[in-house]
Amino acid sequence: MRIDATAAGIVTPEIRLALDKAEVLADSRSYRFCESCGKPGSLRDKRMLYVTCEDLADGAAALPPDEGGGRLDGIAYEYDDEAGDLVVVRVEREGD
Repeated sequence: MRIDATAAGIVTPEIRLALDKAEVLADSRSYRFCESCGKPGSLRDKRMLYVTCEDLADGAAALPPDEGGGRLDGIAYEYDDEAGDLVVVRVEREGD
C-alpha cells in the first residue's frame, strides 16, 4: 500500500499528526483484510506477499501477524484488532 498526501497551504503540527496517524492506521488495516473480498485475512507468501482470507488462500499459510502501528511525535501506537484503531502503548517523555 502507498499513500501520498500533500496538503495545500500551511500545515499545522496537529494536521500533520492527523495525516501521519491516518497513514499508519490505513497501513495497519491493510494487513488484516483480504485484498479480493474484504473478509478478515492474513499476510501470506506464495511467490509474492499478499493478504487474503482463508477461503482464497489457495494453500498458502498465514505469516505471523504484524503488530502494526508506529511512533508519532513521541507516542508509540499499536493497532488494536478489537477497537479497529490505533491505541497508545507508550508515551515517551524527554529523557526516556
